[in-house]
Amino acid sequence: AVTSATPATLLSGQNWLITDAFTEVYKPLQLFLGNHGGAMGETCILIILLVGIFLAYRRVLDARIPVAYLGTVALLAGAFALANGLNPFTYALTHLCIGGVVFGAVIMATDPVTSPTSPLGKIIFGIGLGFLTMIIRFKANFPEGVLFSILMMNMLTPLIDSLILGRTNAMINRIFDDPMFLSGIDSKVKVVGYDEIN
Repeated sequence: AVTSATPATLLSGQNWLITDAFTEVYKPLQLFLGNHGGAMGETCILIILLVGIFLAYRRVLDARIPVAYLGTVALLAGAFALANGLNPFTYALTHLCIGGVVFGAVIMATDPVTSPTSPLGKIIFGIGLGFLTMIIRFKANFPEGVLFSILMMNMLTPLIDSLILGRTNAMINRIFDDPMFLSGIDSKVKVVGYDEIN
């Protein structure tokens, strides 16, 4: 086994500017097919995308989060490339193929327990993930921002749900405030208590 810097670490050491030293070692096709070193689960983008398509087809995951996440990363990477005189398509593709962005978008961010429930909330969640990932990549001391962005957006999931689904939650609160609903719970508790005594 050979150990070396991952593509994300190498690129972050060059201020996220693709230089000849980077392109000599890592070609876009190599990055897409996973023919490079990296952490488990983040190297072969082709397999991760095929798994994501299969899971979306089987309705195990909602494709809104990965599409919004990867689209935001690609747009922000393309804007950074244009501002620095780089090829926006190649640069965006490189950002999608290095690190755990695709793995995080397909496998980690789509967890139904920690992601928003509404379709619009899922899109907002994905856009927030992409924005935070790129901010952490460009401005923090870490070469990767996927894990931190997912954790931060998971903290914001209740806020997103309350802003998008506010009326639904208000209806649920009215149901719990209904005296008939509460009397039904009270009578069931009394019956259970009576049966336990006898």
